[in-house]
Formats: sequence, C-alpha cells, structure tokens
Amino acid sequence: LIGWSEKPGIANQDVWMQAGTHREAPAWDGENLTLLSWKPRAFLRHGLLDERECEHLKRLAQHNLKRSTVVGAEGKGAKTDHRTSQGMFLRSREQDEVVERVERKMATLARIPPEHGELLQILYYGASQEYKAHMDQVRHRDNGGLRAATVLAYLSDVEWGGETIFPKGVPAEGAPHPSQQTELSECARKAGVAVKPRKGDALLFYGLDLFGNVDSQALHAGCPVLQGEKWTATKWIHQSKFDAGPSIKCNPPGVCKDLNQSCAIWASAGECERNPKYMRGEEIMRDCGQCMKSCHVC
Repeated sequence: LIGWSEKPGIANQDVWMQAGTHREAPAWDGENLTLLSWKPRAFLRHGLLDERECEHLKRLAQHNLKRSTVVGAEGKGAKTDHRTSQGMFLRSREQDEVVERVERKMATLARIPPEHGELLQILYYGASQEYKAHMDQVRHRDNGGLRAATVLAYLSDVEWGGETIFPKGVPAEGAPHPSQQTELSECARKAGVAVKPRKGDALLFYGLDLFGNVDSQALHAGCPVLQGEKWTATKWIHQSKFDAGPSIKCNPPGVCKDLNQSCAIWASAGECERNPKYMRGEEIMRDCGQCMKSCHVC
C-alpha cells in the first residue's frame, strides 16, 4: 500500500511501502492539510515551507536555470513546446541544511521514505510559460521503479494563472469545483481539480493507486502564467529506493569555505588542477566545489 487512502480503517493512518518509515511532525499538520480529491489522491499542505526556505531554493537555482525537458526516446531529455519552463536539479539531498530540512518535510508529507526521492528540481515559469497535460509515472531504467507520488512546493505567489490542474480529477466531497472559483484563470476553471500557487504551500498527489497501478486521473498540467512569475520545487518519489548519486555538500550562496578538513593538503599536492570538478566545482554549480577556499576560487 502506498500513501493515504480513503478506505475505512486506513484513512488518517500511516500507510508505508516496505522500505521503512520516516517521521517529522511539522510536515504533517491536519489543520493545515486540505483534501482536494480522492480521484486522484491529492492534498494541499498549507505553509509547508517558510519564507527563508522558499527564497533559499530560488537563490540556489537562479543562475543555473536551463530550458526544461521531458523524458523522450530511450529515457533521454528532450526539449518540446509541451513544457516551456526553465529549471535545474539540485546536487544532493544533503546539499545544505535548508535542503535537508525541505527533503525531510516532503518525505514526511508523502509518507514515503526520503531515500525514495529524486533530487529536487527547481522550476521557473515566466510569462505565458506552461507545462501541458502529462503523467509523472516514468521508469528510470532499474532505479526505484515507477514514480509513485509527487510533492510540488510553490516558492512564489502567482498574480494570475500558473495553476496546477487535474483535467480528469474529481473534487472531494464538499470541495468547490474550479468553475466556481473566480480567482482561477480560464485554463483552471475548465479542470476537474485546480490549485492556485501560493508561496510555501505544497501539493501532494499520487500517480499510482494503493496497489501500484497507474492512476489515469493523475493526469495534470501547469496552466500558462498570465501575470507575474512562478517558482516551484518538485520532488518525484519512487516505489522503492532511488539512487540519486553521491551525497555532496555545497556552500550556501555567497559563502566561501572548504568542506573537507583535508582540502589544504590536497590543494598543495596539486589536486585543484588534477581534480577540478570535485575541488573547485563545476561552472554551473560553483558553490559545490569541496575545496573552494584552498583552491582560491573565491
């Protein structure tokens, strides 16, 4: 069983996959959680991230954004008009203290262990940019199985447009239909379920049902941004453990220090030149150089 269920005796209980459990109370707060739909299973957690966390994630990404891609032939990324945002993946689940805290919050909200998650993707949508209807349930070869759940955190308010919509979704009992919500754009009012981006809120939805089958009602889209801009942090969570690569610590933006006590020795031995990617950092992620100070990067 995966995630949260509406079935009697299961609702409001932790329903885990076999890999284990993870708990951190602040992410789960019933008073701040809104049930949006059981078809698909979708919830809105109000205020999951605070102002500092939102701004920190945006700063990590703002100089490293590239045109977003979709999964194309043979699992490779391909540029398409279907998705017109810009984005980047963070380097590690433990990149810094703020990233670690965000990772824990998202894992606890989804009720799936953090080691099942891909690296956080930060996305930016400018005027008229969108992500047309799609499913998240891709398989990364033999890594983690299918994506089981998605946590989409909003890092900014959007003046108009930019809603996340489920065209085939069915609103939960008592929830207003998007067609009745005047604060939504025309794109969103045509959907079955719609979420207006608000800074700090996080949308959780499951692309698989309780028994691991793909839920076609989890088809979703990002409406065009009509006024303002939209920033998000997306966490895709798999059925089983996902190998996200080695753990890498990075300096916060604007900070220059060595991240390993042996950096001075390595630098004097010529490792800054022989192993520049590790020691000095990549051009697009300079803050992740492990020995920036000793290599005189800053």
